[in-house]
Amino acid sequence: MARNVLSRMETICAEVMEMPEIFLADGEDDDDVESTVEIDEAAELDELAADEDDAESVEDCDGEKSKDASKSGDGKGGKSSKEKGVSVKVNCEDKKQQKVGKWISRALRAAVNPIVSKFNLNLKVNLDLNVANKEGKQEAASSASKQQEAGKAKPTAQQLRRRADLARIKELEKENRHLEKVFEKIVTEESKLGKLVDELLILKKAISNFETENKKLEIEKIQLNKELRQEREDKTHKIKQFESKLEELQTKSESAIQKLKEETGAQLLEKQTTLNQKESELNQLSKQLQTLQEDFAKSEANHLQNSQQHLQKQAQLELKVMDLMQKNRELTASGQEHRFSNSTVREDSCGTGHACPLCGSMFRNLADLQIHVESCVS
Repeated sequence: MARNVLSRMETICAEVMEMPEIFLADGEDDDDVESTVEIDEAAELDELAADEDDAESVEDCDGEKSKDASKSGDGKGGKSSKEKGVSVKVNCEDKKQQKVGKWISRALRAAVNPIVSKFNLNLKVNLDLNVANKEGKQEAASSASKQQEAGKAKPTAQQLRRRADLARIKELEKENRHLEKVFEKIVTEESKLGKLVDELLILKKAISNFETENKKLEIEKIQLNKELRQEREDKTHKIKQFESKLEELQTKSESAIQKLKEETGAQLLEKQTTLNQKESELNQLSKQLQTLQEDFAKSEANHLQNSQQHLQKQAQLELKVMDLMQKNRELTASGQEHRFSNSTVREDSCGTGHACPLCGSMFRNLADLQIHVESCVS
């Protein structure tokens, strides 16, 4: 869910940075802009105040919705969702960039607030629109002294700014590669977890099979006991008959009587040996069942421990991914802002192109590459 919100915010930032060409295409007319800013300072302050009123009205609307939701949930002890939503902070010194930042913040709130309020989240976005300018000024001040000493032509502030942007774009590519490695680790851990689940199911099936066999053996034991009792009763009855006959046949030969006793003893011994064999087999099967139950308990404990470790690793990896995507979005926004300001540097950066590290397809725009990489990974 958080990944979907971040991807939607990133696409919105890309569309916003592409749409307002009137606000962003001022790189070639810096002198005219400075003069118009000094002349129309009061007018721009009025516009900023109007933007703040619009933002407050949007927040008031969200607050009214949250109050209605809290009224419906007061009986259950729920809290009001007035503090939930998207809060956008714009860090900028230039007034025209402040105007662009306000326009971006309104677009972000209008697009993301339905999703954030649906899942009861509080999302804070920090727009820093003046980082590249500060870095360009510092690099221009440090490189100006060196170039004046060497007698070379002094580069302009825009060139230094674009060099810094190119360096930031390279860092962004490195972060994208790291993000791909993190996703690969997540996929491997999920596959390992699936294998463990399959092994657990196999063990459960084996245990169920052994239980069914044990039940069958118990039933056979009961039947054998019944048969043994019946046979004993029959034998005792026969013995009684034989005793009665013996009394009758005492007068007869002793050899015939001894023969009958031996036959009955052999039959009883044979039945007793079969009964002992069945009991030994039953004891062996019970021992095997006990060992299988112990192995199953150990494997289940290992599976629980591995699943907990996997969940912890997955949570850490998701936090890292969210961090990297936040940095990536800020760098993409600053790179696209400066890409529209100077057509010469834009042609140089677009001429080289950016290759997808997964499928190898080329893209002229870094934002298109980022969207393509997310679709490739998913």
